[in-house]
Amino acid sequence: MAASANGDDPATATGVSPASAAASAALANADAEQARLMSERVLLVDDNDAITGSASKVDAHLLSGGLPLHRAFSVFLFDADRRLCLQRRAATKLTFPGFWTNTCCSHPLAGGAEADGVEGAAAAAVRKLGHELGIAAGGDRGIAVDDLVYMTRVHYRAASGGAGGRQGVGGATKAAVGDSGVDPIAAAAAAGAVWGEHEIDYVFVATKDVDLVLEPNEVSEVAWVGPDRLRAMLNGDDGVAVTPWCRAIAERFVFEWWPKVGDRAALVADRNADTIHRFGDC
Repeated sequence: MAASANGDDPATATGVSPASAAASAALANADAEQARLMSERVLLVDDNDAITGSASKVDAHLLSGGLPLHRAFSVFLFDADRRLCLQRRAATKLTFPGFWTNTCCSHPLAGGAEADGVEGAAAAAVRKLGHELGIAAGGDRGIAVDDLVYMTRVHYRAASGGAGGRQGVGGATKAAVGDSGVDPIAAAAAAGAVWGEHEIDYVFVATKDVDLVLEPNEVSEVAWVGPDRLRAMLNGDDGVAVTPWCRAIAERFVFEWWPKVGDRAALVADRNADTIHRFGDC
């Protein structure tokens, strides 16, 4: 079915477009709350991060729909002791269930102020920190927009798998088109994968002691880690799986930023606001 003139996919009353056969099949056995959240509409963007329309989360994340590029954010929250908060995604999640990842990662939503570049992504981050981790929106033990330091943007794509494997950007492995002549996303779909990510991700750092109340439908557990523990997790020493976007951002940036955590001016000086860093085959 053709998209509408403004780039939006036609939607049903639930917000899920009639790319319906694939969407209905994909959601048939999904957790009810996770299925509901997949009706939310995200911002479609071009390779330069200009908004081109919107799509339901279902249509933005189905491999069979081609993984249209959309806008996202990732928060890396440190406490006063410079420990990084990692979350383990709940088993109910449709993409990357059971994977460890950065503190919070989700999407600015279409149709409101969250479409407004860095400020919109920061507002979305505060909203989702509250939803997933129960972090108050401001206050002495909460996170406000002003607590978030915008650092850069990254562009990646990856197919989602179960929690048992080591995944990087570009598909089920770190392979990119050209390594074997096969698109790894297409190969993952052919192997039975249903969901994936293709995002331009706004990356934020925050440093604050916070109170957490986990939403179990989103997050199964958290860990506060130092650099050595994070390296061990990325290396697979603990037998854990890490999401591809967290892995890419951590390996490229986070260890460089870590000594500056808690020094806002130093982090701002390290900001790369205008570049979109491309990972894998993007």
